[in-house]
Amino acid sequence: MPIIVVEEIIRGRLNVIRQAEAGKSKVSIDRAYQLFQDTFDDFRYLQILSYTPQAELQFQQWKKQKIRISTHDLRIAAICIAHDATLISRNRQDFEKLPELTVEYWE
Repeated sequence: MPIIVVEEIIRGRLNVIRQAEAGKSKVSIDRAYQLFQDTFDDFRYLQILSYTPQAELQFQQWKKQKIRISTHDLRIAAICIAHDATLISRNRQDFEKLPELTVEYWE
């Protein structure tokens, strides 16, 4: 799993905690923290792919080419190329713009 995806998941869990603290969540605060803890527990079983200098170089090359994809998605793709990993996604529209990337599309 690219580290950028880990970041996105953690941000989402922290947002649920903030909403629960403010009374604006569908889950209780104790459930929000349990989900947060469960997420960290699940990360132990995954291989986390780091954001390397090679990934940053690839990212910058794509930015110079003015490829119109979100920054996070470009970084995720660059990580996959740097680690020679297959990206699994449903986002065919964006990732098809990157011919160097190996993608498996799940519906």
